[in-house]
Amino acid sequence: MVNMETTDIRIRTVRFAAVSMAVLLAAGPCLAEGQAAITRPSKDVILAFVLPGQIAEVAVTEGQLVKKGQLLMRQDDEPEQKQLAVSKFQSEDTTRIDAAIKQGGLRQVIFQRTEQAYRDQAANKLELDQAEVEWEIAKLSLKLARFQQKLDQLRYQADSLQLQRMRMHSPIDGRVENVQVEVGESVDKLTPVVRVVQTDPLWVDVAVPAAVAARLQPGQPATARVNPARYDPELTDKDFPLCYKLGTGKIKHISTVADAASNTRRIRVELPNSENIPAGLHVLVDFPQQEEAATDSQPSETAKKTQP
Repeated sequence: MVNMETTDIRIRTVRFAAVSMAVLLAAGPCLAEGQAAITRPSKDVILAFVLPGQIAEVAVTEGQLVKKGQLLMRQDDEPEQKQLAVSKFQSEDTTRIDAAIKQGGLRQVIFQRTEQAYRDQAANKLELDQAEVEWEIAKLSLKLARFQQKLDQLRYQADSLQLQRMRMHSPIDGRVENVQVEVGESVDKLTPVVRVVQTDPLWVDVAVPAAVAARLQPGQPATARVNPARYDPELTDKDFPLCYKLGTGKIKHISTVADAASNTRRIRVELPNSENIPAGLHVLVDFPQQEEAATDSQPSETAKKTQP
């Protein structure tokens, strides 16, 4: 007696194989052309604090668009805020300089009068030398007071930079890919806490045969299409149509060093991505010169006939 369940499974298996074969045959012309590659963000930064501390604020969420310079998160910085206020007050205080100026003026007057008294034989040489030394010390005190104020100003700048390091801002325009900490959590220095990516434009790094790369130049156009061989063959055209064109970009960079093992050179293609196509897709990249090179490499019918 035939098991009906087993028969049903076999029928479904045959149907799946037939559908898969039909899809692969339809995708055949696409798979034969283009250079396989994977799209990637044009900018991808993983951020970490340079100082250990406790997270006091997370100002963004995953998937949020951010602008360059926008606050992402902040560590607890209340003690640093107080220290910065003290440093600012000290850097702006001129009391020591004002006192040194007054003291120097007084010592100058005393020296001048002592010098006149010495000329009039009303003061001895020791008194004159003492007055002169005290005036020189007063001038050095003024110099020291000004030097100290410069130190206070530098200390204020250092404390300000220290405070800035406890506040994380986005270095690029992009989208928050993931946030790995929460408010109240303590983090060590250099521990990744947030990732920001920029997918407009997209970058595609393609390993191209050296002979093909030699015919290409930065700025030339390049077209990227979804690689159907890397996705489920049951996907419909609406989901991922075969040879689905992502867009036409341009060659941004061609490596000057070829890979000796594969005899290829790396070409970076920049694709505009206003439709927010995700990075990480398997694609096929077509270069105009690549098609010409393939045509040139095929001998003509006349040449074939004349060949011995």
